[in-house]
Amino acid sequence: MFEILTDKLNQVFRALGSRGKLTEKDVDEALRQVRLSLLPHTVSNWRRFNSSNGTRPLMPKISMPTAFPAAL
Repeated sequence: MFEILTDKLNQVFRALGSRGKLTEKDVDEALRQVRLSLLPHTVSNWRRFNSSNGTRPLMPKISMPTAFPAAL
């Protein structure tokens, strides 16, 4: 898992290092790539934590009323 993340981050920083001058667009794209690289690992760790400790969400399920209630 960490090898894949390391490879993706190295690719991002290698691409940044190959440019002579960085623009705001270059930095924004690099940060986007970093976030996309971290996202699958964050989700899988959250799922693993949530399933291992057996807790329930703090917020109860909220049922939404229908768009056209019969009582109108």
